[in-house]
Amino acid sequence: MAPMDKQKPGLSDAYALQTPTDSKRLYAGWASSYDQDFAAGQDYLLPGLTAKAFAAAGGEGPVLDVGAG
Repeated sequence: MAPMDKQKPGLSDAYALQTPTDSKRLYAGWASSYDQDFAAGQDYLLPGLTAKAFAAAGGEGPVLDVGAG
């Protein structure tokens, strides 16, 4: 993986990943601030829209979000 040139990871760091170990390392360090740093900063709307569609279709109970970000 290319070294991160900035304090906080971003899309360029995610796109530079080359191995599963690189992915684990990046996201382990990013997990605690991902929602604030990336999702909110990018106006990432899909999770909320998906939840609304699920509820409108009568969906109930827990949902496992796999590989959505």
